[in-house]
Amino acid sequence: MTQPTQSTQAVYIGVEADYGVAVVPNKRLLSCGFDIKPEETYDEFTPMGYKFLTIVGLIEDWSSGTIEGRASFDEMLWPLASVIGSVPASGDFYTQVAAATGDYPVVSKWAFEPNFADLDTPLSYTVWLGNDLVAEQITGA
Repeated sequence: MTQPTQSTQAVYIGVEADYGVAVVPNKRLLSCGFDIKPEETYDEFTPMGYKFLTIVGLIEDWSSGTIEGRASFDEMLWPLASVIGSVPASGDFYTQVAAATGDYPVVSKWAFEPNFADLDTPLSYTVWLGNDLVAEQITGA
């Protein structure tokens, strides 16, 4: 089977209520892309008198990858929320305030409040990568 071109791929992201519990992503990211790959660690054993491995046991498996793209005002909040911290005390990331002048009647003000005395509680995401033919789901991103 051929791999679809990058132009047919899409990235969707959704905020998880609990870490690692998948949700249906509802936000399409337009300015960044993910390159995710599986990683494994094995315990391999070749006994005396044999040329080849006879026992191979999977020890752990995980995923790693990179995020690439351009920083846009609409999407910069997702990586910030996963590193700096989650929802501030106000209960939401942003408040809509009336613009002083200009064509836009409402603008968003984003607030991140890191916890200086205790551990931060960053958001985790469910990410969908792909299209209708080939897709991947990552939980706990």
